[in-house]
Amino acid sequence: MGEALEWIGGMMAIAGSLFCVIGGIGMLRLPDFFSRTHAASIGDSLGAALVLLGLVVYESAQWFQTQESGGSVSVIIKLLLLLGFIYVVSPTATHALAKAAFAGGVRVDSVAAPGSASDEAQSNLDGQEGSPR
Repeated sequence: MGEALEWIGGMMAIAGSLFCVIGGIGMLRLPDFFSRTHAASIGDSLGAALVLLGLVVYESAQWFQTQESGGSVSVIIKLLLLLGFIYVVSPTATHALAKAAFAGGVRVDSVAAPGSASDEAQSNLDGQEGSPR
């Protein structure tokens, strides 16, 4: 049972790392500030949660194998407290950042990605005579 939990914990940690990388790519690729903030928030919250839960599962596997009374349990409790802290602070900080940016005059860009349906629709409107703007 311990070895299966180690594998599950490792897979959760790898999945969390992938979500963090995807969030980083989203920060580079998305067009405006608010979209980038959203990508960072999702990558941070979901990625960190999966990594921490993977570590909790891994530590519980270690505890099942060794049956030590105090070491792994205290680590598991600390990891769960850290997870709770991240889930409270990260969305709050992202909301405060977005609210301050909006109040400071940062507006959402209506830039469509090249080749997207919105981009094609806009180019069709641009080519028409007397299109409303």
